Amino acid sequence: MNEANTLTKTEFDYEIPEFNPSVIVKQKELTSEEMSSLFSKVSNKEHWKGEIHAVIPAKDFNKYCQAVSHFTGGLLSAVENEDENGMIEVCSEGYWANIGA
Repeated sequence: MNEANTLTKTEFDYEIPEFNPSVIVKQKELTSEEMSSLFSKVSNKEHWKGEIHAVIPAKDFNKYCQAVSHFTGGLLSAVENEDENGMIEVCSEGYWANIGA
């Protein structure tokens, strides 16, 4: 187990994870152009504010999540595990649902 996931034994005989912020690695912030490009690949084709369902490279999940969050105010969720080709199915509620419209 790495430093970020150390466990502490409790009086109830189960372990709880301890958060270690010293091992956090900040990911690179995407530019507006990068976010726009990524979002256009996954956004709802009928209307950009609608629900999102897409298949993306699993290795780029965090980048797509950052772009979706920027444009919709919500997060991207994985629907299926990564397949043998390194792709993952994702979804998001979309802008309208996230802002309460």
